[in-house]
Amino acid sequence: MSDQVIVECKGTRWANGRSFPVVQTYTGTILPNRSYEGADVIALSTDVPAWWNFPRRVINKKEIISIKKFDSEENIPFTVMKEETKSHTVQGSGGKEYTVKQVGSNFTCTCVGYGFRKDCKHINSVKAN
Repeated sequence: MSDQVIVECKGTRWANGRSFPVVQTYTGTILPNRSYEGADVIALSTDVPAWWNFPRRVINKKEIISIKKFDSEENIPFTVMKEETKSHTVQGSGGKEYTVKQVGSNFTCTCVGYGFRKDCKHINSVKAN
């Protein structure tokens, strides 16, 4: 029995400056997500050497049409995470208020530090709570 799957997902092709929707198919093994990838993606081993292509493909669950077992037509159920938007007001150390927005597993902040580092203590305080 093979643990490989066939993933069909929505994609885009470009020709003459115009985009065209297509269905892309990838075959591989579903891998555990890395901590920074979040729960709204599926990681797939493409079994292709690194010098040829990416040996690990990360696919957004919103783009997936179906996942089937490689050796059968049986669909594998999966859930698409809804990207819930939350907004948090955080008091800075100097008394200024900053807005931390959370969309799914992605965070942004209105502070200057976030603009440079794409991370800040305000985001870390929201994640800790």
